[in-house]
Amino acid sequence: MSKQDEFLLEEFPALLDSDDISKEAERYVWFPGDIISPIRKRETRETVGMGITINGGPFMVTRGGGDEYQTPCLRRTKGFVPRAFFTPLEMAATWVPPELVADGADTYRFAGNAPTVAGGVMVGAYGRSVMVGEKVFPGHAATWMLTFARNNSGYSRGLIEIEQLRGQPWESNAASDLQRVFFPDYPNVPRVLSALVRQIDQVTTQQSGDIRQIGQQLLSACDEFREWGLFFIAEEHNLVKMGTTKDGWTHRYSDTTHLLMEQLEVTPQDQQFQTVAKMQEEMSRSVMQMMESKGSDQSEMMKMFLASQERIAQAMERLASNGQAAPAADSKQSPPKPRTDGK
Repeated sequence: MSKQDEFLLEEFPALLDSDDISKEAERYVWFPGDIISPIRKRETRETVGMGITINGGPFMVTRGGGDEYQTPCLRRTKGFVPRAFFTPLEMAATWVPPELVADGADTYRFAGNAPTVAGGVMVGAYGRSVMVGEKVFPGHAATWMLTFARNNSGYSRGLIEIEQLRGQPWESNAASDLQRVFFPDYPNVPRVLSALVRQIDQVTTQQSGDIRQIGQQLLSACDEFREWGLFFIAEEHNLVKMGTTKDGWTHRYSDTTHLLMEQLEVTPQDQQFQTVAKMQEEMSRSVMQMMESKGSDQSEMMKMFLASQERIAQAMERLASNGQAAPAADSKQSPPKPRTDGK
């Protein structure tokens, strides 16, 4: 075979998308926790999901908590991923002045009733300015969100993509049907993570095929959220244990930590110190009253008092040396482990 024949037989390389799906196709994410601060919830308490109804009524997006991301692809939920809700990422636009749009950028032609120009919308008084809609793709938004959520101090916050729903339009009801399978009473879902896990696990064990696989993904997301949450709490425990600094700053728990403690059933460390101090005060008062009463064996009372003081001192020492989150008495959660998969 001649060199010319070898050249003619050479095949042009095929370039395939790594996800084997168009960047314009719908994507769906899910998050098991709530890290939206009370102040932010008050600010957005009237935010209603676009084109979403729950039990025949409007969907108040942040009432049940969740997380917030700055991407217009979360247009149905106004930039939020509501807790335990199969949330769509759809094609969207960022409206910017034309001078900020790069040559050859993907843009939209405005579809409203306002005066339009090619690739933009007339805005302002008498239409003297033009805003151009740059396309924002669900594929790009999903990649950014998952990358951000999976690299938080080496832990994943628990945001996942439901790959089985890729490319399914919201109007197909595939996501809403799945919502009813796992959370038939939504938005009424358990506030505590352990109860949410039990509910998901109960549904998962009764299903098969894709639904069973999705249930396993949801449980994995709950595990990741728990590990990240315990790590986050432990970090602030260490700061609270420091007390007031030499500059007069007193470390306190953040809103995020208070939310995580509620969901993960963790007792604040400062509350533990207060509880032990109260025990010590009550024990001292009781022993002194007994010693002052007639007929009491004061030497025996003194022994009891000293023994109680020793036990309380030991408890205080254990708290002072413990920088990790302290789960509630009925919690069976294990301490977080650093991720080793590079995510």
